[in-house]
Amino acid sequence: MSFSCGPDEIIDPSTEDTFLSATINGEEFLVRGIVVTASQSTIDGMMRNLSIGAAKQAANGDTKGIALAMISADSTEFKSGEVYNAISLSKRGAGEHFIDEGSSKISASSHETDIATITITEIDLTKKIVSGTFSFDAIDDDEPGKLYEVRDGIFNKVPIIN
Repeated sequence: MSFSCGPDEIIDPSTEDTFLSATINGEEFLVRGIVVTASQSTIDGMMRNLSIGAAKQAANGDTKGIALAMISADSTEFKSGEVYNAISLSKRGAGEHFIDEGSSKISASSHETDIATITITEIDLTKKIVSGTFSFDAIDDDEPGKLYEVRDGIFNKVPIIN
């Protein structure tokens, strides 16, 4: 099943077109639909902060998720076609991976590795959607030797909720 939108149509975030996917240490991660969201804040009418997140819950109650955050280090506005990394964002861009397995919680961040790249392929503030690609390396907050390699990340037609 596929969906298409004309230039003046609003994207329905419940369609299969809305998703976030990646591989985490070689294991596939995919979340579709409205549980994938983006939020943004503007300063002087320009988007300066962008957060994108997705989580999924297994039948046993375990939750896994990915969160991306970008904070403009200067007066730069995020735009389509731009590539952002830890250096270009003055280390204010980050990838996070989290796992909640009931009694054990794992949180890993790219802050220690400085390896994070986010490319915005489309951002439409009229339709309130954002799409792009990402990858990052995250080190476990509680177990410094444990590395999570998040690769081949895609976020597609993610609704911007504010």
